[in-house]
Amino acid sequence: MTNSVMEEKMKLAMTMTLLLLLSVACGNTEKTNEIHIAGLLPLTGDFALYGTDEAAIADFFVEEWNRDHELKLNFFVEDTQSNARVAVSALQKLLVQESDVVIITPAPAALAVQSVLNENRILSFAVDVNPNLAKGYMVQNWPTSDEYAKQTIAEMRRKNHTKMGLIYRNDELGSSVKDSIIALFDGDLFVEATDPETKDFRAQITKISAKTPDAIFIIGSGATLGLAIKQIRAIMGNITIYSGPEIGYPDVQESTGEDFHNIVYADLNFDYTQPKLKAFKEKYVAHFGREPSPDSIVGYNAIVLFTSCIPFESKEALLTCVKNTEVEGLTGKVSVKNNLIDYSEIMTLQTV
Repeated sequence: MTNSVMEEKMKLAMTMTLLLLLSVACGNTEKTNEIHIAGLLPLTGDFALYGTDEAAIADFFVEEWNRDHELKLNFFVEDTQSNARVAVSALQKLLVQESDVVIITPAPAALAVQSVLNENRILSFAVDVNPNLAKGYMVQNWPTSDEYAKQTIAEMRRKNHTKMGLIYRNDELGSSVKDSIIALFDGDLFVEATDPETKDFRAQITKISAKTPDAIFIIGSGATLGLAIKQIRAIMGNITIYSGPEIGYPDVQESTGEDFHNIVYADLNFDYTQPKLKAFKEKYVAHFGREPSPDSIVGYNAIVLFTSCIPFESKEALLTCVKNTEVEGLTGKVSVKNNLIDYSEIMTLQTV
């Protein structure tokens, strides 16, 4: 993913990270002649730009679809406030209000709502790094933390970085990436956790600095991640910093300022010379006045996959169809294997 296409998120991302949940209860489809797409999204809080961007792409797709199809799509949204507990309450509102629903949800809500969605046999697409999400009715629509960690640790070995500090935010995103790194890194690792709400990382950085590591891995998102990088630079100088795709988003770069250098991060690399993705980017820029983010692209892929399976006769039939269908998405062939949409072919390491 190039810096010019980045926008604020998590995914949950990274987490953003970011979770994309598509849920459908199809009992009233024939009566209403309409499929409801409900966004369970962070419109406020640390992951807000992830959520607003996914909401934008859902609106964009629905508008295009409804011009050409008799069976209409209807999109509506609940704000998770970037909080897992709020996400659970928001999901209950959506389930009570509507019987036919597709839910689009980025981190940190994915794990919090997973059991409810699976128990209700609701198909979901999760834009989140936690590898435990890809099961039941939940399809993971983002590379896992294990995939990011493998690429990053391979680069550390290449650079002979055998002593590493690790600072992670103590939430779903941070814990998932932390666990993957601990499992895969075979050198000396110095780990410090931070409260997800903190803006002051100096105590953790100072503790790690005393261990004289070769590099440091920082897990976070948004302007807060940029602030953490500035504090690392103030205490540890030009040490190599490793991180995830959140690094590439504009608000991280803006808040980091002149300290945005010597950073290596695993990311998705979108090839905008490919005709389909190039056309999408041009149309997106014309519509929104900005370039598409990674959330836009993977979110669009998931909705294309889901809509290729409508109309559907039951929840089970929809899940079966999605798991056995291959569509031409924005990134090439899109299909589900082991409850995961595989983006490994476009994963890469970026250096700034």
